[in-house]
Amino acid sequence: MITVMLTMITVTLNGCNYNRHATPQENAIESATNTTLESSRNNIEIYHTNTTQDYNEFYNRLENRKGNLIIEVVKGTVIDNTGCGQLDNDNGFIQYAENFAVGDRVQSIFIFNPENNSPDDIIFRADFIIE
Repeated sequence: MITVMLTMITVTLNGCNYNRHATPQENAIESATNTTLESSRNNIEIYHTNTTQDYNEFYNRLENRKGNLIIEVVKGTVIDNTGCGQLDNDNGFIQYAENFAVGDRVQSIFIFNPENNSPDDIIFRADFIIE
Protein backbone atom coordinates (compact mmCIF):
# COMPACT_ATOMS: atom_id res chain seq x y z
CA MET A 1 0.00 0.00 0.00
CA ILE A 2 1.49 3.33 -1.03
CA THR A 3 0.09 6.65 0.15
CA VAL A 4 0.93 10.29 -0.41
CA MET A 5 3.59 11.61 1.93
CA LEU A 6 2.67 14.21 4.51
CA THR A 7 3.63 17.70 3.29
CA MET A 8 2.11 19.97 5.91
CA ILE A 9 1.77 19.56 9.67
CA THR A 10 -0.38 21.62 11.98
CA VAL A 11 1.21 22.16 15.38
CA THR A 12 -0.80 23.38 18.36
CA LEU A 13 1.15 25.39 20.92
CA ASN A 14 -0.59 27.14 23.79
CA GLY A 15 -3.91 27.00 21.94
CA CYS A 16 -2.51 28.54 18.72
CA ASN A 17 -2.18 26.62 15.47
CA TYR A 18 0.96 26.97 13.38
CA ASN A 19 1.31 25.42 9.94
CA ARG A 20 4.75 24.33 8.84
CA HIS A 21 6.23 22.02 6.24
CA ALA A 22 7.04 18.52 7.43
CA THR A 23 10.71 17.70 7.86
CA PRO A 24 12.27 15.00 5.66
CA GLN A 25 12.40 12.78 8.76
CA GLU A 26 8.67 13.21 9.39
CA ASN A 27 7.94 12.51 5.73
CA ALA A 28 10.07 9.36 5.84
CA ILE A 29 8.33 8.03 8.94
CA GLU A 30 4.91 8.87 7.51
CA SER A 31 5.69 7.23 4.19
CA ALA A 32 7.15 4.07 5.69
CA THR A 33 4.42 3.78 8.30
CA ASN A 34 1.75 4.02 5.62
CA THR A 35 3.33 1.20 3.63
CA THR A 36 3.28 -1.34 6.45
CA LEU A 37 0.77 -4.07 7.10
CA GLU A 38 -2.71 -3.04 8.21
CA SER A 39 -2.47 -5.24 11.31
CA SER A 40 0.44 -3.16 12.63
CA ARG A 41 -0.87 0.32 11.96
CA ASN A 42 -2.58 0.68 15.34
CA ASN A 43 0.46 -0.52 17.30
CA ILE A 44 3.29 1.87 16.47
CA GLU A 45 6.04 2.62 18.98
CA ILE A 46 8.82 5.16 18.38
CA TYR A 47 12.06 5.03 20.38
CA HIS A 48 14.74 7.75 20.41
CA THR A 49 17.81 5.86 21.61
CA ASN A 50 20.08 8.69 22.76
CA THR A 51 21.70 6.94 25.74
CA THR A 52 22.78 3.43 26.66
CA GLN A 53 19.77 3.16 28.98
CA ASP A 54 17.43 4.24 26.14
CA TYR A 55 19.01 1.62 23.89
CA ASN A 56 18.72 -1.18 26.46
CA GLU A 57 15.02 -0.45 27.00
CA PHE A 58 14.46 -0.26 23.25
CA TYR A 59 16.33 -3.50 22.54
CA ASN A 60 14.31 -5.42 25.13
CA ARG A 61 11.11 -4.14 23.53
CA LEU A 62 12.43 -4.89 20.03
CA GLU A 63 13.00 -8.56 20.86
CA ASN A 64 9.47 -8.81 22.27
CA ARG A 65 7.47 -6.70 19.80
CA LYS A 66 4.77 -9.33 19.11
CA GLY A 67 3.32 -7.67 16.02
CA ASN A 68 3.94 -4.07 17.03
CA LEU A 69 5.63 -1.75 14.56
CA ILE A 70 8.82 -0.50 16.21
CA ILE A 71 10.65 2.63 14.96
CA GLU A 72 14.10 3.54 16.23
CA VAL A 73 15.62 6.99 15.80
CA VAL A 74 19.39 7.29 16.44
CA LYS A 75 22.04 9.95 15.95
CA GLY A 76 25.66 9.47 15.06
CA THR A 77 28.75 11.00 13.51
CA VAL A 78 30.60 9.91 10.37
CA ILE A 79 34.16 9.04 11.44
CA ASP A 80 35.92 8.07 8.19
CA ASN A 81 35.77 8.32 4.40
CA THR A 82 34.21 4.86 3.98
CA GLY A 83 31.03 5.90 5.81
CA CYS A 84 31.72 4.33 9.19
CA GLY A 85 29.98 6.15 12.00
CA GLN A 86 29.90 6.22 15.79
CA LEU A 87 26.48 6.24 17.44
CA ASP A 88 25.80 8.82 20.16
CA ASN A 89 24.20 6.20 22.42
CA ASP A 90 27.57 4.41 22.93
CA ASN A 91 26.20 1.21 21.42
CA GLY A 92 28.59 0.72 18.61
CA PHE A 93 29.14 1.73 15.06
CA ILE A 94 26.91 2.29 12.05
CA GLN A 95 27.63 2.17 8.33
CA TYR A 96 26.45 5.19 6.35
CA ALA A 97 26.40 5.73 2.62
CA GLU A 98 29.70 6.98 1.26
CA ASN A 99 28.14 10.28 0.20
CA PHE A 100 28.44 11.56 3.78
CA ALA A 101 31.62 13.38 4.85
CA VAL A 102 33.77 12.87 7.92
CA GLY A 103 32.26 14.84 10.79
CA ASP A 104 28.70 14.91 9.39
CA ARG A 105 26.03 14.51 12.06
CA VAL A 106 23.41 12.03 10.89
CA GLN A 107 20.01 10.98 12.19
CA SER A 108 18.92 7.49 11.15
CA ILE A 109 15.42 6.07 11.26
CA PHE A 110 14.91 2.30 11.32
CA ILE A 111 11.55 0.59 11.01
CA PHE A 112 11.53 -3.06 12.07
CA ASN A 113 9.41 -5.84 10.62
CA PRO A 114 6.41 -6.34 12.93
CA GLU A 115 5.94 -9.96 11.80
CA ASN A 116 8.88 -11.33 13.81
CA ASN A 117 11.11 -10.44 16.76
CA SER A 118 14.44 -10.43 14.93
CA PRO A 119 16.51 -7.35 15.85
CA ASP A 120 18.10 -7.41 12.38
CA ASP A 121 14.90 -7.40 10.30
CA ILE A 122 14.76 -3.75 9.21
CA ILE A 123 12.11 -3.03 6.57
CA PHE A 124 12.95 0.67 6.11
CA ARG A 125 15.95 2.89 6.79
CA ALA A 126 16.53 6.58 6.15
CA ASP A 127 19.59 8.72 6.99
CA PHE A 128 19.52 12.52 7.22
CA ILE A 129 22.21 15.11 7.90
CA ILE A 130 21.10 17.02 11.00
CA GLU A 131 23.94 19.39 11.82
